[in-house]
Amino acid sequence: MQILKTPAQVLKAKRPPEQKVASFAVVIPGLTTAGLYLRIDTWKGEDRARYYLPHPRTGKPVFLGSRERMTVVEAYAAMLTAQADALLHGDQRPSVARVTLDNAFNEWMASRDKTPTNELYRSFWRNHFAPHCDRLLLKDLDAAVVTGVIRAAQEAGCPRTVLPRGVWFFKQLSIYAEVNHSLKGARLPPDFQLSHILGKDTPAPSGQRQVTTDEAGFRDLFERLPNDTEGDAVRFLMLTGTRKMETLGMDWSEIDDLKTWTIPAERMKQGEPHTVYLTSMHREILRRSPTYKKCTGLVWPAKNGHGMTANRPNKLLEKLKATGTDDNGEIHRLTPHDLRRSFATLIRASEDEGGPGIDADLVDLMTAHNLKADAIRDTYQRQAKIYAAALRRAWGKVSNWWQKLEEDAEEPMRHIQ
Repeated sequence: MQILKTPAQVLKAKRPPEQKVASFAVVIPGLTTAGLYLRIDTWKGEDRARYYLPHPRTGKPVFLGSRERMTVVEAYAAMLTAQADALLHGDQRPSVARVTLDNAFNEWMASRDKTPTNELYRSFWRNHFAPHCDRLLLKDLDAAVVTGVIRAAQEAGCPRTVLPRGVWFFKQLSIYAEVNHSLKGARLPPDFQLSHILGKDTPAPSGQRQVTTDEAGFRDLFERLPNDTEGDAVRFLMLTGTRKMETLGMDWSEIDDLKTWTIPAERMKQGEPHTVYLTSMHREILRRSPTYKKCTGLVWPAKNGHGMTANRPNKLLEKLKATGTDDNGEIHRLTPHDLRRSFATLIRASEDEGGPGIDADLVDLMTAHNLKADAIRDTYQRQAKIYAAALRRAWGKVSNWWQKLEEDAEEPMRHIQ
């Protein structure tokens, strides 16, 4: 068998007229050994060239690249790319050297489930960040690149609330680059924040609407919600204190035997997984889900089977003319986030006031709110089992309060092993 050592020899290699197939051993200095072969045979009356490696056990050829007819030059180029991808790392690899930030974001999103949250992420990227990435490459991702894109997005009118999400996108892309493309140099610092980019120009947080409704208004709205998937999604949101997109993106894979609902870190604002201990008040709603019998896919799908759009709960509350009051007693239309705030306020009410009387720190943990002090979070991480038991009991007390039951009726500790 002839050994080909230079590209010129490869390009000149031909099938002898008297043979149907000709094979040549190919050596690429610094990349391959003689274990790579070029095979030239006939395909529809014309010669075609393909590269292959012999299978380690059977010896049969394992072809690289396309099985379709290609020229020798195309086959050689395909072989070079395949071999380089297999032997080189990071930005030395030809395939990685061509990956743009926009392509990498789309690859990353394609690897995630189709949920309303991910669809929202795609729209954020497409509308506010992709236009400023131009043809920036993933291998060149660093703090300077992110700073340039974020500043350009801000100048182009990117909403204040979306800018931090852009920083999170680039952090995830840096992780994606390291895990999937061996680009270790692209990793951004874990503590990289919007303030590091914009400095004193960082937009100040907007004043929050401190709007809530009392228990009577909360229960009245709960009853007035329609008996359909949208209505039950809002009911579930009301009795878990979760954020809107956390509820709408809820999947049966996150629910363990109707006992716990664990929201993965990637769907949480704080970037940490969050567990809701389900009680009878939650299970009653979950059993009405259109996907309950199969227990697969989204818990609250839209009529077309896909995820419910983010504005559906808002439109539903607007249609019902649900209202609450702020600290000054002024009346405002309720939003899904106002229901979360109302839930957190109501379950803190003492038993003398007719509430379950849950401790403020436990309420923060139950609703995955940003804890006021890192010390509380550290304590929770060190004493996770103790806090888990306290959270189970707290959810049981909330269920009893909601259903006006005696304290022992819910058996809040029943899940503890």
